[in-house]
Amino acid sequence: MRVSFICPFILLISFFFLENISAQEKELDLLVDAMCVCITSDTAAEDGPDSQEVEDCFEGVMGEEMDKIDEMFADSSKTTEENEKYFQSDILPLMMSKLAGTCPQVITYFMQAAQQNANEQADSLKSNVELGINYSEAGKYNAAIEEFDKALSIEESKELYNYRGVAKVKKGDYYSALSDFDRALEFDPEFSQALANIGFAKLQIGDFNNAIIDLKSALELDSVNAKAYNNLGLAYLYTEQYVLAEEAFNTSIDLDSTSADAWNNRGYGYTVQGLFEKSISDYREALSIDSSYIISINNLAFSFENLEYYEKAVNFYTKSLEYDGNNPNIYNRRALVYHELGDQDKAITDFKKAFELDSTELTYLTNVAYIYGFIENYSKAISIYDEILAQNPDNFDVIYQKAIAEYDSGDYKNAIVGFSEILNIEKTNAELYDYRARTRFKLKEYEGAIEDYTKSIEIYNADPVIFKERGESYLELNDKEKACSDFNKAKALDFEGIEDLISENCRN
Repeated sequence: MRVSFICPFILLISFFFLENISAQEKELDLLVDAMCVCITSDTAAEDGPDSQEVEDCFEGVMGEEMDKIDEMFADSSKTTEENEKYFQSDILPLMMSKLAGTCPQVITYFMQAAQQNANEQADSLKSNVELGINYSEAGKYNAAIEEFDKALSIEESKELYNYRGVAKVKKGDYYSALSDFDRALEFDPEFSQALANIGFAKLQIGDFNNAIIDLKSALELDSVNAKAYNNLGLAYLYTEQYVLAEEAFNTSIDLDSTSADAWNNRGYGYTVQGLFEKSISDYREALSIDSSYIISINNLAFSFENLEYYEKAVNFYTKSLEYDGNNPNIYNRRALVYHELGDQDKAITDFKKAFELDSTELTYLTNVAYIYGFIENYSKAISIYDEILAQNPDNFDVIYQKAIAEYDSGDYKNAIVGFSEILNIEKTNAELYDYRARTRFKLKEYEGAIEDYTKSIEIYNADPVIFKERGESYLELNDKEKACSDFNKAKALDFEGIEDLISENCRN
């Protein structure tokens, strides 16, 4: 058992007890004498009672080193808890009584030291809390948590657990933050701030339904918490409850119209629903509050992109890169827009930059290959596809894109290998059968082409092009009856230009 005395040089000394009461009394008297002699000595008055000289004095009187004093009252038959209880209820009162009679000035010292200690702890607590808040606001979350730890070692409170929980949320340590918010609620089950923060933390870990419950509970206690309404709107949005999400965002904006987050998030809700015109209005409002709010800049660019206002989309993606120039996704999106604008060189440059920034995302490199294929630089495209497959040989999408590039380049033998590899796994993709059928047709494997066209039609029977192409395969085999049957089916599906094939080959 360790007992904390107020006197600095006898802090945290453990006392154990002998079965022999007279020996115990003797040791206790010796301890009291040591306190009287050493604390009231001239050295203590000059250097302070916590000086090394006073500690040496105390050890000299006791005949024991300080780190061995815990052996004075040892009772090995008792547990630590039993020894502590006995010391508090029997030994400590007796010791204080002896001190009061023998050396009352020591009692006065204890009282003064206790008040001084309380004042120092109060100052330390205030300093730790202020530092923790400042560190948290400055983004130094580990330092903030350390300060809140120190504060909590002095005094536990709902506010301190909430502060530390917020710092942990900002750090991304959501589960540990939830534990702190729960501790705060143990002090006060109606602490709305902690409830709202629990809802936000659950929002971050994807527990949207429970986030809604906690945020609504917080708002029942504090109906003017604009941030809680904003977070509630996000939770509704992520659970596709769009009407409720919009209502929550509206309330958040009504309570705090200066919140860029609320304007942006309501705009994002419109974006998710494909209401891009409405989303643009909200993103612009968010940017009127904070012109460097990069999330809204990106979202605004995305909305313009979806409305096919490509020049505006490029402008806003470019502006976004002024604030976040190392974000590969922004380069990727701007490249897609450059592709739509027909500027393939800039598209390639941006895709390459995206891959340079994040070489683990092979999609960026795949996009580079796609553009090379689009501009008919098939050898370059195929080379890049091979580079990707060297890293990820089972990437069927890349195998497929490479096979298309090989087909387009006229390398039908290699193309058919790629299409067949995928069809060994994916047997329900009509487009794959279409490509392999065309490749077989180019290789003059007409029966195989017809087989693949037939499988494609079994999957989807409303594509007139496939009937027309299968009909052409039948023609190569001189089976005009089946060819004409397919040409007429293509006509029935409104295929333009099929009349010439019919007139040339299907006369009675």
